[in-house]
Amino acid sequence: MDARDEDSGFDERSATRTRLERAAVELAARRELARGLSTQSISLAERVEALGFGVETAQVFDLLPVIHVAWADGEVQRQEREAIMRVLEARDVQQGSPAYVLVDSLLEQRPAKEYFDETLAVLRDIVADNNRRAEALVDLCFVIAEAHGAGFLNLRDPIDAREKQALYEVAEALGERAHTWVKAKFGEFS
Repeated sequence: MDARDEDSGFDERSATRTRLERAAVELAARRELARGLSTQSISLAERVEALGFGVETAQVFDLLPVIHVAWADGEVQRQEREAIMRVLEARDVQQGSPAYVLVDSLLEQRPAKEYFDETLAVLRDIVADNNRRAEALVDLCFVIAEAHGAGFLNLRDPIDAREKQALYEVAEALGERAHTWVKAKFGEFS
């Protein structure tokens, strides 16, 4: 064996160690992302990561249904935006942080329907074993839908037909318990 073969073998072993170390770091980051999503599933974390979320933005992933409802009428109303920003404040999301910037950008320009659909599909899997979490997401969507809609002296329904449709879409995507919860909130008990 000459020196070139020895160097080649060393380079290959070094590259292998580097690849293994990188894989371990990536797995640790996905595990951290999964924790931020309140799940143990690395595969769910990978799906969330594919949608542009990371460790610093995981805490707002569940706000995608809320943003979907805010966009239901084609624009995010000032009151809806303010309500969503209050949610960020309640979660201690600092202005200028990656999570804040992400939500702000999604409120500034409507994401594609496919993006909402994919995020709802992932959220369905995240909340699959937690009915209360699905209900809490629906409740938060109702708060946003009602934020702009209350008319003079609250004489009209604060949730318009497009927002109602968006609420049903979110609930349908989140599963049977969420769908039942929306129907109950609208007084539909069949």
